[in-house]
Amino acid sequence: MMPDEPVLLGRIVRLQIQPESLKQEIDGRKVYHPGGLQGVDSIRLTNTGASALAANGEETLDVHNTTHPRSKHWGANWLSFGFTSHYAAMAREFGEHLTLGSAGENIIIETESTITLAQVAGGIEIATAGGPAIIEKVVVAAPCAPFATYALANPSAATTALKTALQFLNHGTRGFYGIYPAAKSAHLRIGDAVYARSAVSVDGRDTAS
Repeated sequence: MMPDEPVLLGRIVRLQIQPESLKQEIDGRKVYHPGGLQGVDSIRLTNTGASALAANGEETLDVHNTTHPRSKHWGANWLSFGFTSHYAAMAREFGEHLTLGSAGENIIIETESTITLAQVAGGIEIATAGGPAIIEKVVVAAPCAPFATYALANPSAATTALKTALQFLNHGTRGFYGIYPAAKSAHLRIGDAVYARSAVSVDGRDTAS
């Protein structure tokens, strides 16, 4: 059941698009490189995924958009969002190369709190100029080995180190996936407020009445 009032998580401080996959094959192995990310002032959401519109009206599709010609969409990853507090934790664990947005999420939300799946599993609501945009079916964006290797800054990292890194980055630290199912498109902008649509107590139990 939904709470009477959504809970404020924070405001959007970064929006970005992945025009192509951030994983490249080099010498027979997949390497993660965030250099292809494009920071934007606004993102357009439709029920096919995320895109960005240039001033001349040209649209850049995110690689996870279902209509992208080389789409990396596989089911749950229509778009992704993360939190500044999680980046602070990753930078403490791995180093300052884990800059804001380097994990590739479309939406980065400013907060000092650690956000768990329990807090966002009921979806998030973004207060846009055109009305609320609801992101549903939120799941953890499980980290991949190429990103964990990037975090470690060590292509030759031992299996145990890689496993430890993957465990640290899991459970939402690396971000979350969700979908925007509405027929009407939404336009997100930096500064938009983001709310959790399910009330969760400190121990993680649903407190919605």
